[in-house]
Amino acid sequence: MQAEHMLEDIARQLLMEKDHLELPSTNDFVILTTRVFALRKRHFRSGLCRLHYLAGMMVVFIGIFGLPAMMSTCVRQNPAQGRVGTAADAAANPVGIYRSDGYGFFVQIDHDKLLLSQTTAISCFPVAVAVRAADTPTGTRQFIVDEKRSKPKSLLDVTSGLLTVSAGKTKDEKRLHVDGAISDIVLERVPAQPKTCVQPMVNTPVNNFDIFWNTFRENYPFFKQHGLNWDAVREKFRPQVTPATTPAQLEATFVEMIKPLQDAHTAVNLPSQHLTFTGERPDPQPVTDAEFRQANRIVDSRLVGKRQSFANDHISFGLLPKDIGYLDISSFDDYTDSGRSSDALDALNHALDVAFAKPLNGLVIDVRNNGGGSDAYGVAVASRLTRQGYVAYAKTARDDPNNPSTFTAPQSVTVQPSARSSFHGPIALLTSRYSVSAAETFTQALLGRPNITRIGENTQGVFSDIMLRVLPDGITFGLPNEVYTTDGRSYDVVGFTPDICTGLVFKRTNLRAGYDPELDAAMNVLTQKVGHRDGVLL
Repeated sequence: MQAEHMLEDIARQLLMEKDHLELPSTNDFVILTTRVFALRKRHFRSGLCRLHYLAGMMVVFIGIFGLPAMMSTCVRQNPAQGRVGTAADAAANPVGIYRSDGYGFFVQIDHDKLLLSQTTAISCFPVAVAVRAADTPTGTRQFIVDEKRSKPKSLLDVTSGLLTVSAGKTKDEKRLHVDGAISDIVLERVPAQPKTCVQPMVNTPVNNFDIFWNTFRENYPFFKQHGLNWDAVREKFRPQVTPATTPAQLEATFVEMIKPLQDAHTAVNLPSQHLTFTGERPDPQPVTDAEFRQANRIVDSRLVGKRQSFANDHISFGLLPKDIGYLDISSFDDYTDSGRSSDALDALNHALDVAFAKPLNGLVIDVRNNGGGSDAYGVAVASRLTRQGYVAYAKTARDDPNNPSTFTAPQSVTVQPSARSSFHGPIALLTSRYSVSAAETFTQALLGRPNITRIGENTQGVFSDIMLRVLPDGITFGLPNEVYTTDGRSYDVVGFTPDICTGLVFKRTNLRAGYDPELDAAMNVLTQKVGHRDGVLL
């Protein structure tokens, strides 16, 4: 009963604090969402491959109004529900209080609800409630994000809203899986919630600055690679923040703080005033939508017949001369309207079934204009290109706020050969500076595989999922917190160097001349590797 009274006090505190928060209006959110999805439809020219998840964070923030009223019931436990029995029982009854290993989350799980809060060393901010799903696989417990209370369909890269909790290595460890994710977040049971989660959230410019700075300090892995002293950044900018600093001025300060990173997975937004910033590596020649369309027309002029489109026009397939296939993947996201990863995989598999239905003498895979999406879909494509299973890469996340070289235990991502129609011949993979995030993890999944030649220019150099955060004044921001490695090596910041470098991809003079040097190089490589004998690939 003492714990229940304590939680009820917390709920009352949050209800009181709620009235002092400056939340973006519904109209502001609609406007921002429209702008963000417009960016997504342009395949993230700015370099941020998953900027649209920030819109989900706006919805989370708006939805916080419904959270405090639930907190007093969210963690009440029936003693029978909290008993620990077999491993399966423990997984099916994960009632308790947890902190995430890395990722900065505090999680409270009841029999029927899951409450998620974002944390730093100085802050704790509730952002989402999920309710128990009716049908749960044995040994797990599934939750669906409650849109009426928190509305974070895009929180944690979970368009479908499905979260699954399963058993970990011990009775006090659980694994949180976000629908469509390639890995899990490890949850560790703690005896009580952090003190910061008991205290009311303070909405002042200085406190918002400190939360922003601490979030990067505790989670960003690449300060050394970018040569940025984050402590020096604080010393320079914090004195500029006063009680009179407006949210717009604070947003501008944050932009100046992270701009030197030139990281396409960093962003700052103030939806109430329509202010948006996305980091990116300097582009020697920004490509317009019209120029991307011209690049597609050049490819079409080389195909034998028309290409077929699939997955909401994000995948297309056609034939080049000499029975060489051309597979264009312009996104690893938005394959269906449902948001469920299972539906997206069905759409992807249908496209690949058609592409590999007949024998091919070679295959061009084009991700030159791919702004990213879900890593899982890239692994699904890779599974059609191998006869043997292998480790594609490993993922880790920062997990020590005070030590930037300490990470979570690696989670290996494997590629298993598909039983469906496949292709195992020579492949040319086309990449560019517009190959971002999941397009890069797909490239990484093919790294070192036989018969694959990378052609074009370096990829963008951002791999991590985006950690999304919101401040009490309505500012939202994103940053990477993970490192992807192959044989212990990370390719963040620099990206993947092609085997054949063609110079600046989508060069304006080439587009005007109807010239595609990457496709020409691919055809040259593949025709040299291909031989025919009775129509069978040698």
